Amino acid sequence: MSSWQLIGVLPNLPIDRSWDFDHLAFAHPSDKRLEEIGEKSAAARALLHNFGHPLGDAFRPAAYIVSDSCPTQLKSAEAMADLRNAFAVAAILHGWQHSVGSANIWFPLYTDYFDLYPLFPSRDGSGLICDGFGLNSFDDAAKFKGQPYPDLSKSGFIRVEVGNQLRDQLVEEWKAKYSTPTPSWKQTALFRSLAIAYRAARLPKGCDHLIFDIGVQLSLWVSAHECLTHPGPGKQTNLNEVLTLIGKARWRQKKLRVKRRQVKWRSNGKPKLTEPMTYAQHLYRRLYNARNEFLHGNPVNVKTAFLGASTRDGLSIQVAPLIFSSALEAFLSPAQPRKKRGIEEIIEDALRFIPLENALLKTRERRKTR
Repeated sequence: MSSWQLIGVLPNLPIDRSWDFDHLAFAHPSDKRLEEIGEKSAAARALLHNFGHPLGDAFRPAAYIVSDSCPTQLKSAEAMADLRNAFAVAAILHGWQHSVGSANIWFPLYTDYFDLYPLFPSRDGSGLICDGFGLNSFDDAAKFKGQPYPDLSKSGFIRVEVGNQLRDQLVEEWKAKYSTPTPSWKQTALFRSLAIAYRAARLPKGCDHLIFDIGVQLSLWVSAHECLTHPGPGKQTNLNEVLTLIGKARWRQKKLRVKRRQVKWRSNGKPKLTEPMTYAQHLYRRLYNARNEFLHGNPVNVKTAFLGASTRDGLSIQVAPLIFSSALEAFLSPAQPRKKRGIEEIIEDALRFIPLENALLKTRERRKTR
């Protein structure tokens, strides 16, 4: 029987069960493996038992753990971060697909929930170490008292969920990346894109000016798309590369399949019709244009931050995860669709895309004016 070690704790992660990925796992606070880890290390025990809400009761955090039998290449900091990023991004994409247009939020919408607490057990288990750009420290584990982020929901109804097919596809790509000393460019591009998406999907804050916080986040979402479509060393990606990838998405609903031209204004003030594009492609082009306005110092206002038509569900950082879901599904899909599939597989595939399609269609609704 394998023994397990603590990588770190995730005090904001709302899971209702443990999520195992072979030799690595995101363990629920009640997982028996955490008790065994705590018995061997005072530092681990402090991290697992000494958390409390800022204005509430004590609680036990979820934890990221690794098996002693884990292959060396999967124990690297990069490999463990890649798996966490894949798990987190898949979860928040699921969350946005089920939240846009809904009156209730049941799933995490921001990757802050998946952050590792910045203190880790020392090698001998006697103290807690912080090793970062702002601080290097070693402290007595017995004095530790931790708290989660105060600006994330503490609702007991919110829980992590991920679609099985997307989860399995990302895990297979993760295994393939670390099964060889020279991973393919596809795997490099994918996990670089997921790392950027992890930052893009954080709560918009830091500038203390909401419009610019939103601008930073939507800019990172554009970068995540560009990393995903980058053709490799010595080459460059561009807007057309991303639009081409999004155009490969297979939509069930006609409103998302139909291609339309839109007016694009030239610098001399004259109109020009764009190439025919699907609704998802048009949304990405607007996201791309908004990124340029923010990062190039051009005039911006609240309308720059809205890409969809509805006031509630058209904000760029709400629409962007839906577009990225479309791009990611197209990226991971086989080049040629399978010709012969059973009725159960066809139904399952159709049901899988219903939340994403419904969420995208919700952003088409007109804003209500007063």
